[in-house]
Amino acid sequence: MTSLKKIKAISYFKIKELDIKYKIIKNGMTILELGCCPGGISQYILENTHIKILAIDKKLPRYPIKHKNYQFKKFNLFSNKLITYLKSKPQFDLIISDVCENISGIKSHDKASCLKIINRLKTLETFCLKANRTLIFKILEEQLEKHIKTQFANFKKILFKRSTLKKTTSEKYIVCIRKLSTHDKL
Repeated sequence: MTSLKKIKAISYFKIKELDIKYKIIKNGMTILELGCCPGGISQYILENTHIKILAIDKKLPRYPIKHKNYQFKKFNLFSNKLITYLKSKPQFDLIISDVCENISGIKSHDKASCLKIINRLKTLETFCLKANRTLIFKILEEQLEKHIKTQFANFKKILFKRSTLKKTTSEKYIVCIRKLSTHDKL
């Protein structure tokens, strides 16, 4: 266990909370982490040494993670170069996105920003995620549950989990469990 002084971000505790509850992270996984800076999620995952992470962010990390099973690549989530790069990689066992829209306070703008991220995650999930695997992402917009359930109907179960770490946040993690294969019935 990492000491509290060395924890890079609160996201460390958020992914730990989800992992304890849903048993998401397992030995031997390959994980795609989107929006990886400052590195709390990767830090938690890498406590298990038999996992490989490809971490993506549009900015370089201030304190890079040095681990043999960790690879960082600088890409914008909406870049076509990211799509091309990921299509050249094997599929992943788990995709975790901590990408979040900048909140403006203008509801229509904030909702549009959130939908843009959700739609991009859907695009990436279709070719990056193995069947029977999990996608986790974060949203701040409250009124998108119906859209998310429709958009990710190719998963057996979709859970909406508010973090217990911050009582006053609108932040929710969406856990899409068991992506159905093309042979499974939706």
